Amino acid sequence: MDEGFYGVHIIQAPQVRWYPIVYRVRRIRVQQNTCECQPVVYEFCSAGGLYFVRKHDRRGPTPIMAETAWIIREQAESVWLAFVADSRRRRC
Repeated sequence: MDEGFYGVHIIQAPQVRWYPIVYRVRRIRVQQNTCECQPVVYEFCSAGGLYFVRKHDRRGPTPIMAETAWIIREQAESVWLAFVADSRRRRC
């Protein structure tokens, strides 16, 4: 049996406001993420009791990172669900 890896592939990301990364805490916990095989990877993160989505855009010669506003869990979960609502899980 083939033991492949399966990941969440975003079909179309929702329009959200992105901000430059600000290193305000020592540790950030990645709760969930999209598949690393894609040129743009999204992570649902938490730190300091707040939650946000972080984007790693590797389409250009220099990777670009950005994040949404840091907000309470319920609000951030609805943002994350907008990303993964139409996603597909497939083998890489």
